[in-house]
Amino acid sequence: MNLINAVDLFNIGGQLVYCNRITSTEFHQLANREVFVTSMLNILITKGECTLTINNKNIHIPTNHIIQLSPSHQFTFIHCSDDFQCEILLVTRLFIEQMYNTESIYKRVKYGVRLYQHPYFEINNDDMVILKQRLEMMQSVINRTNHIYHNELMYNALIGFYLELGNILDNENNRKLYPDPSRYEKKVLDFISLLTEHYRTQHKVDFYAEHLNYSTHQLTRIVQRVMGQTPSDLIFDMLYSEARSLLRTSLSIQQITQKLNFSDQSAFGKFFQRRSGISPAHFRRQ
Repeated sequence: MNLINAVDLFNIGGQLVYCNRITSTEFHQLANREVFVTSMLNILITKGECTLTINNKNIHIPTNHIIQLSPSHQFTFIHCSDDFQCEILLVTRLFIEQMYNTESIYKRVKYGVRLYQHPYFEINNDDMVILKQRLEMMQSVINRTNHIYHNELMYNALIGFYLELGNILDNENNRKLYPDPSRYEKKVLDFISLLTEHYRTQHKVDFYAEHLNYSTHQLTRIVQRVMGQTPSDLIFDMLYSEARSLLRTSLSIQQITQKLNFSDQSAFGKFFQRRSGISPAHFRRQ
């Protein structure tokens, strides 16, 4: 299997956020290339219809649907109608880490339980118009590269888009489109609920597995099956986000180390540097 990254597929260069319209012509140029996702990728089908594979399943998607792909999804464009048109929003992992606070990660993970296995859903015309307007705003912000607060503008435009999308997902009528959570999905939601209570002090999967009456191996297998990520990935995502937030406060690095229950400042520094590529002190100076 010759997989490529979604960032390379759309040839976004050094952009942190990419927004574009794709017609049937561009679709055919991108077709039959197996892609893995390391970013957040939203595809709004505004005209026509298409067929693609998502995690090795062939899926036919008509107009007025949204496809929401997250890290660990794989997809391939297969076929589209002549009148096909879609809007693409791709947010790189680097910008996701800058953008999300811990509460946002919690909400994203909750949606992920629902959307990893079924990452597409229908919306009405009014909601599609609103999302297209948000993307037009996003595109205009992306183009303002000389703005002193360019990243902050992109951040706020993205928050607006994802709030609208969250409103659609949480709408009572749309909830009915999804089947009741499976036994495994319910267990993953229990894990996420437990994680939000204890991630600052409990960094090992064993703790969560024991509280949920599973072995570490069983919990890891279930979470990966439902989410495409391991429990450790989710624990460290929450920890890293919290660490970045705390480094923006007046707390000393030693106090943050203690608050997040690392054995010492060196262990915290190594954890942070592995995720960000820079030390906590360097991050704080930036």
